[in-house]
Amino acid sequence: MKTGIENLERIRSMAASKIELLLKKMQRFIHPDLRSSVLLFLVLTYVTFLCLCNTTISGGGTDFPNTRTVAGRIVHENGTPASFTDVFLLAEDYIPIGSQSDRCSNFFTTDSCGNYEFEINDTGNFNLYAVNHKQHTHLLIRNIEVTSEDTVLQVKETALAPPGVIKIVLPDSLKTADGVVYLRGTCFSTPVSSTGEAVVIDSVPSGIVPALYFAQTASTEDLLLQDSTDVIPLDTTIIAPENGPNSLKLILNTTGTGAGIDEDVYHFPLAIRFSSLPVSMEKFLPDGSDLVITRSDNEQLPYEIEMWDSGKRDALVWVKVDTLYGNNDKQSIYLFWGKRVFTSERTDAVFDTAAGFSAVWHLNGGCTDATENNHDGARDATVTDTAGILGGAQRFSGNNRIKIDGLISAPSSLTLSAWAKLDTADRLGGEVVSIGDAALIRMDDKYNNKGCQGAFYSSPGAPDTMTHNHISSGIFLAGTGWHYFTYVYDAAAMRQRFYIDGILSKEEEVTTTIHYDSIGTATIIGAHGNGKNSMDFTGCIDEVSVARTVRREAWIKLCYMTQCRDSKLIVPKSGNP
Repeated sequence: MKTGIENLERIRSMAASKIELLLKKMQRFIHPDLRSSVLLFLVLTYVTFLCLCNTTISGGGTDFPNTRTVAGRIVHENGTPASFTDVFLLAEDYIPIGSQSDRCSNFFTTDSCGNYEFEINDTGNFNLYAVNHKQHTHLLIRNIEVTSEDTVLQVKETALAPPGVIKIVLPDSLKTADGVVYLRGTCFSTPVSSTGEAVVIDSVPSGIVPALYFAQTASTEDLLLQDSTDVIPLDTTIIAPENGPNSLKLILNTTGTGAGIDEDVYHFPLAIRFSSLPVSMEKFLPDGSDLVITRSDNEQLPYEIEMWDSGKRDALVWVKVDTLYGNNDKQSIYLFWGKRVFTSERTDAVFDTAAGFSAVWHLNGGCTDATENNHDGARDATVTDTAGILGGAQRFSGNNRIKIDGLISAPSSLTLSAWAKLDTADRLGGEVVSIGDAALIRMDDKYNNKGCQGAFYSSPGAPDTMTHNHISSGIFLAGTGWHYFTYVYDAAAMRQRFYIDGILSKEEEVTTTIHYDSIGTATIIGAHGNGKNSMDFTGCIDEVSVARTVRREAWIKLCYMTQCRDSKLIVPKSGNP
């Protein structure tokens, strides 16, 4: 038998709902002379029942031996009761299509206190779905386990939230007029369009939702498209089974809480550190060749794997984003993996020469150019591999270097950039990179009190101490760790700029152009480009880049903000890692 408290709770729930309906309908059925008296009676009765809203159902027996009660309370985001909310209790293996959809018989509408209660005869795992049509909010509670020992199972109070959207991009083989996509254990199913359009499931509760399946009337076995999906409130989650069963959404946040970039940046190489992502590396192929990266419209993006180490559960991947929108926290890209047959088109277009790149050296295990120009370098035997700011880097001992033949097309305007960690400075500083001594980045010139600087060769034939036009920061950084340096020479505007860690340190007007004649004939990393050894570098250098174009300030800041170790641009939204 039920306890007195349980019976009181059930009576209160039913009565409260009926009283609310009577309050709305009374004016149609009650004689005008009696309305005020009846209204007062109903209000007093209603208030009495409201006082019992927080009563919790306690354990006890049931009127029928095989009947079990599943009960709980639903509230809005602000904690107020979610009255008149439709609630469904569904078996975990419920399929919302065909004859099985008739099993959706467990339905309840919450009372004025947000309470619901189901009487069921079955045991097993159940999902509870609720929707408040007035506020357009939803919730999904998964894995409610009902055992034979349960008489009354009290579900934890849960709040409704705005829903999201799931967009499924199906392969051509599944675009059929008799196909259906559904979320098992929920009420959600959508027919497949044979016109090639993506399948959209709208108003899906936010959070982790169950497995997504494809069904066909002529098929005897439904096809699993994705094991689980993380639905984000008021956002769209893309699922593309052809790209792989596992996926991860990455929000690209350029607002003040992220990278802090106000303007759009185009054809940008974005570094993705897998150590900062909620992914399981063992689910990838050992070399990462099953990785697919797309925009939110499922258009594939070119990428380059600089480093992939499944044993250390880490990888570094560069992906070319065609447009990174400024002051935006809604843009996203997707990672997919787990497909055993490799179909992605990986290209060397990440550092595209059409976007102004002349050479890019990751310095991860050598000096290979990441562009199609193939300006590969040769390192002295004593230059060694070491850990970098991004993947691997090269360590220099103050008497060695990396040499790249040629002057990298001798650009009239250019942008030089590099990450460097100087241990101790040579007499005139430590040369990070030098294009034949015609354009360079140098750290910690104490002899001339210039500090970290950029310079270009401006006056052939002038006395040795007057041949270069320096832009000097006066900042000394030896022994302070990794820093990102960028030197820009703008021939059109006749200006030069020097940046440290993405911030403009100094800008100057110039009166002469860069001269590449009567100077060194090779590009050097870790030493001066004209054979002098008074500026040899002692420390580590990583990610050296030469562009034949003038990079804007937003580009330079974005490079630093996305490549530094505490980057705030990428915000992972885990789906099925």
